[in-house]
Amino acid sequence: MKIKTIFIFSHDGRKRELNFNTDGLNIITGKSSTGKSELTSIVEYCMGKTHYAIAAGVLSEKVAWFGVIYQFNERQVLVAKPSPKHGAKYVSNVMLLEGMDIAIPAFEDLSINTEDDTVVKVLSTHLGIPENRTSVPMYNSRTSFKATIQHSVYYLFQKQNIITNKNTLFYQQDEIDKQIPQTIKDTLPILLGISSDEKYNLEALLRSEKRALKICEKQIQEAKLYRNAITENGLNLLLEAKALGMIDFDSTEIPSDSEIASYLNSALSWQPEEIPDTVDNKISELQESIQDLREERQDLRTKMEEAKSFSNGSDGFTNEMFEQKSRLESIKLLPYDAQGKWQWPFSEENLLMDSPIAEALLKELNELDKTLEMVTGDKPKLVEFIKTKESEIQAINDSIRMKESELSSIISVNESIDHLKSRNYAASKVLGKISIYLENQISDDDRIKLEQKYSQIQSRISVLNEQIGVDNSEEKENAVLNAISLDITKFMKAFDTEFSDCPFYFNLKYLEVSFLRNGEVITLKRTGGGENHLAMHLATLLALHSFAYKNNRPIPRFLFIDQPSQVYFPKTINYAEIDGSKEDTEKSLDDHDMNKVRKMFKILFDYTNNDIPGFQLIITEHANLREPWFQNALVEPTWAKPPALVPEDWPNAEEFG
Repeated sequence: MKIKTIFIFSHDGRKRELNFNTDGLNIITGKSSTGKSELTSIVEYCMGKTHYAIAAGVLSEKVAWFGVIYQFNERQVLVAKPSPKHGAKYVSNVMLLEGMDIAIPAFEDLSINTEDDTVVKVLSTHLGIPENRTSVPMYNSRTSFKATIQHSVYYLFQKQNIITNKNTLFYQQDEIDKQIPQTIKDTLPILLGISSDEKYNLEALLRSEKRALKICEKQIQEAKLYRNAITENGLNLLLEAKALGMIDFDSTEIPSDSEIASYLNSALSWQPEEIPDTVDNKISELQESIQDLREERQDLRTKMEEAKSFSNGSDGFTNEMFEQKSRLESIKLLPYDAQGKWQWPFSEENLLMDSPIAEALLKELNELDKTLEMVTGDKPKLVEFIKTKESEIQAINDSIRMKESELSSIISVNESIDHLKSRNYAASKVLGKISIYLENQISDDDRIKLEQKYSQIQSRISVLNEQIGVDNSEEKENAVLNAISLDITKFMKAFDTEFSDCPFYFNLKYLEVSFLRNGEVITLKRTGGGENHLAMHLATLLALHSFAYKNNRPIPRFLFIDQPSQVYFPKTINYAEIDGSKEDTEKSLDDHDMNKVRKMFKILFDYTNNDIPGFQLIITEHANLREPWFQNALVEPTWAKPPALVPEDWPNAEEFG
């Protein structure tokens, strides 16, 4: 992920755009207060940051829309956001576009179509950040969360107040009240691959299987409790129902559990004869209520079965899709086979396949495959819907049991009143018992299936435990940090500062870089001299990005550095007064310091050509050098006042409104 274009629109629709070289060094140099340092704020604002942190002044007053076009391998993403209204501090409304070659929309075509959450999701997906959750020790007060593109910004921006700060290594690290230091410690292991993506997925599956095992175990225990009593109770109910004429049963042999259940189910269709009003009203009310609950339960069951059917159908659709794809491949419908070889015997090889239309169609088909993969992510919602309906059915079952018990109790009370003179009363009582029995019945087949399911879950848990294996995250962290530390040491030697001959080490626990000198560990905080601080900052960021590049880790392939040469000027005011010209730069520095400035920029230039070919470095500066490679890296001519980031003749919001 790199930056192709930064653009802004005035309130009257005029556009200003900065187009960057996505591979290599980009330099913007110019006078103070021309908007150079605010470029990082625009980029961060268009990476899904809801808080509006662009400095007050010309940029906030004269700009109506901010936008960035991000370049991925073969895909571009445009993110545009309006400036806040009426002094608001938060803006979540966004215009988001995706494509292979996106043009900046006309001012009248700018419109909101989504929110920052979508921007974060889209950029994180294109960057390749895997499904993850931060690791939090048990009983810790903080909660686990998902690492996204927003957790990479700490390694993308080195603003002028950070680049030489001996107390802060990363962007926003000093925001302790927002728990940024802990956030960095939690998310950097995920971005660097210390926390295994595969292990996260396996652990998620293990937690799910353990929950399923507990549910199954409870169901088996309940089945055992009912088992002994259920057969005897069922037979007694069967005989009572027979005595009352509710069923037709004349077998002399003891029926099986399934046969008992079948007979008792037929008894549920029994309808009472007319009974005295003294009891009929209450019994009728309960019976109607029970009937309503049964109808509601049936409706829920229907919806649940429809959802299950839909879920099974979607699986069938997926299988059918892959089957059809295989059939198409078998008849060589597509011009290329799976190995990329031409396979049409009736056409010359690559005939018209190098045309823009054919290339665009094939690329869009690949993007469609990726989109279809994302569609399957909605299935967990369907599973959750089915579970909800099962819970609602269980609640209705409980209500039915309660009302049937109440019905049975009323009948029992009336027994004592009229000594069961009415056959209907006795039958109603038995009917209530039958209903309760059937609701709680667990057949032998169901019990065996539960036990088989329990055994299968146990086997899956055992396999997952073996796959997860011994926790080696500490060893992996040490290996990653050692690799980064070796690169820090290498870059420090290149900068050739006071401590360049010492071995350096990056400490993730304390978010600091240190070195060993004369047997003593010395941290960045204990060093003096802006040149040392600058070198240690740059070396750490370059080493971190080098590791991410070599190991294909999901950290954007760009880095903003704001005013790195400031430490080489005699006084801060000397640097601030430079107008961005070569002459003014040379006049402000002696030969020794000028050589140091050249060396620093040459190291950064070589980094994008040798260490990480194609890495994008964007540097905003006051200084300017005569070297051809420096001049070739300039994004635009020197910024003065005017010109600058915002044209002087753009109207303020109040003037235009």
